[in-house]
This record gives sequence, C-alpha cells and structure tokens, in this order.
Amino acid sequence: MQLKSGQLFFIAAAIFLSIAAFQRNSVWQTEISVWQDARDKALYKVRPHNNLGNALRDDANLPEKAILEYTMAIALAPGEVPPRHNIAVAYLMLAKYDEAERELLMGIRLMPNNPVLHANLGFVYLKKGMWNRAGDEFTTALILRPDYQMARDNLLWIERMAPGARGN
Repeated sequence: MQLKSGQLFFIAAAIFLSIAAFQRNSVWQTEISVWQDARDKALYKVRPHNNLGNALRDDANLPEKAILEYTMAIALAPGEVPPRHNIAVAYLMLAKYDEAERELLMGIRLMPNNPVLHANLGFVYLKKGMWNRAGDEFTTALILRPDYQMARDNLLWIERMAPGARGN
C-alpha cells in the first residue's frame, strides 16, 4: 500500500502536533508550572509575576519565593495595587509586620477606598499591639463596605479584649 503525499503530510502533522501537545501538557500540571511558564514567556509583564507569587504563597506555602515574584511585579508597575497587597499578605505569613504595614500603606495611598487594604492594615496593627489604629482601620473598612464581616468581627474582638483601648 502506497501513501499519497497528502496522507504523509497529515500523518507527519498529526505526529508533530501530538508531541507538541504532550510537551505543553507538562506545563499545565500545577498552577505554579502554568504561571512559571507564563512568567518565563513574558518577563516584563506584571500579571505572571503576581499570579506566580500567589501560587507560591497559597498553593505551595512558600511566601519567601512569592515575595521575589511580587517584588518584580512591583518594580515593573509601582502603581499597581494587587502586588502590593499580595506581598503584604506574604509578609504577614512571615510575621514581618513592618514590611506588611509599609506595603499596605502604599496600597492605601494608591487606592484609598479599598476596604480589604484597610482591614488587612488593621490586622497588622492588631499583631503589633496597636489597638486604636487597628480599630480605626477596621472601622474604615466597614464604612467602605458595611457588610465586611471580617472587619466587623475584628472590631468586636478589640472591643471585647481591650475595651479601654478605643476610648470606650
């Protein structure tokens, strides 16, 4: 049986595409591998660095490595808020409260009406024992988003644990 040139081309294309698909599938094994591939193909884009940082921080519990990716994202776009918020969360995981505070304050300067930034800054202040400032940040978060349960719970906790700290 003799194959025609069109059939040979189709078989060769099918083999080539099968190999390419097999190689590409290895990239899709984990969220980390997906974002590493995206980062490697777009070194000067913020999103791959930020999302790789999220995967390293949340999926692999590697906040130190995540911080490197967030730092690159911030260097590429200093005015972007998500990498600043995300690096602050990684710093919180490492109990680096001053660094988390710095990044959250910068995020709030860039986006002052973001309740999540205020609530997380309140959490940093809780960790630092700064009850009044924590309460102020949770209150701000609630003003910006009245249904923000985490901010409400933390504010109630402060009022129960240190009622005199807020001037109550």
